[in-house]
Amino acid sequence: MATQMDCFDEFLRKVEPLIESTPLYRSLEFACVAARHGSEWILIAGKAVLSTEPCPDPRISPLVRLSSLLALSGRTGVKKVNDLVTNLRDSWVIRGQASNNDVRLTPEDGAGGYSWSQPRVCSVDTVSNPSNRWNRVLSMWGSGPTLSSLLSYASLQEIDSQLRGSTPGFNGFDALCSKLNLPPRRNQSLSSSFELSAELPARFVVVQTKSAERTLEIDIECVGIPNLMPDLMIDWLPKRDFHRVENWQQPEPKGNLHHVSVALPDEAAAAELMLSFLGIEAADTVRHDIVRESTLLRIVNFFDPGQTRLTSYLYDKTDSDANAFELGVARLLSTTGFVVLWFGKASRDGLPDLVAYWRSPLGEEYLVLAECTLKDPARKLSDLADRGKQMSQAAGLASDRFLPVLFTRTEVTEPDVAAAAQRGVALCDARKLKDLQQQIISGASPLELYGMLRSLCILL
Repeated sequence: MATQMDCFDEFLRKVEPLIESTPLYRSLEFACVAARHGSEWILIAGKAVLSTEPCPDPRISPLVRLSSLLALSGRTGVKKVNDLVTNLRDSWVIRGQASNNDVRLTPEDGAGGYSWSQPRVCSVDTVSNPSNRWNRVLSMWGSGPTLSSLLSYASLQEIDSQLRGSTPGFNGFDALCSKLNLPPRRNQSLSSSFELSAELPARFVVVQTKSAERTLEIDIECVGIPNLMPDLMIDWLPKRDFHRVENWQQPEPKGNLHHVSVALPDEAAAAELMLSFLGIEAADTVRHDIVRESTLLRIVNFFDPGQTRLTSYLYDKTDSDANAFELGVARLLSTTGFVVLWFGKASRDGLPDLVAYWRSPLGEEYLVLAECTLKDPARKLSDLADRGKQMSQAAGLASDRFLPVLFTRTEVTEPDVAAAAQRGVALCDARKLKDLQQQIISGASPLELYGMLRSLCILL
């Protein structure tokens, strides 16, 4: 088990290059709340954060001072982190302050000790605390003894009352903790804690796919100088091709905002991106699913501008064998990337008209068994359901990756859809077909198309 000395040394070892070599950190933000114990102030909760915010007035001063409660806050120079670590090692938080504002980590009489965690990267709550600019920090936590002897329920009630009447005023003890961005204590076992952390000043602002150029466009906000900027790394999925992006920083970023353009590998379905400072991994991470503008869609638009002929085949054109409607459905499914086999009358035993098949980059197989009819879809439901079960068993397909679908130009009712769903068949009428076509024209992926069709087969 790591010793207290190991934890502090490890934290300082990681952040020291960022303090000594660059103007990365510009202040040490400090806050603490302490309770009276005899003639001493004993820590309830505290924090110190190496921050990128400037420090025009290096000072730590009382925010609240009551007979039984003291709250200190402020900023000081970054080099003071070494003094703070020395204090914490000696069971102090802050000392040498004027007006009796020194705070001990634990009582001098030795009522309990402190244990410290190894430093690790933690996420920051930027939603409830918008003042937190960066998404993650390198942090180590110290936890100490319970403080029930210092702050009883009755004393907390009295402190709440005094805080509401103080200047500045706070709506109770937990509101004071919230103001200082410290964890509230009323609903927890009242034990002492202190967090020592360092902001990791780099975050992803925007990640998006630019399909026409086949690139990943990335906006990164970060603080640093050219010889000490975060590393940008990308893990391309599903092959797990790991790539470190070299020389991505712009010489003159706009407000610390850098734009990076990275070529997309042909087979990448997603990307896991990470920023890292000097081996402190995961200053920020993001996963981005790569949605490419369909090349098939562009080809279709070349042969059939605006897909006007497809629309005619789907909704207007008729022939004695309903081949036009079947061809329209086949082209619609193939435009998303499905491999479509159209059998029509060239199948044995009156099997359904077409099969659409897609294999995902992760090797998952999806199959749509489709029957097309211009009218009276109810008469084909039973046969399609039975044929679907036979084919699913013959092909060895999982039930959640295989779907019989009955396409029709006839507008059907909700009871009709429910009756089909009870047989395991998705019923897609003219109205749903138009929704489906619009989604495909908008660039729906095969998986999205399959999900839309399967939603028609879910009983509400």
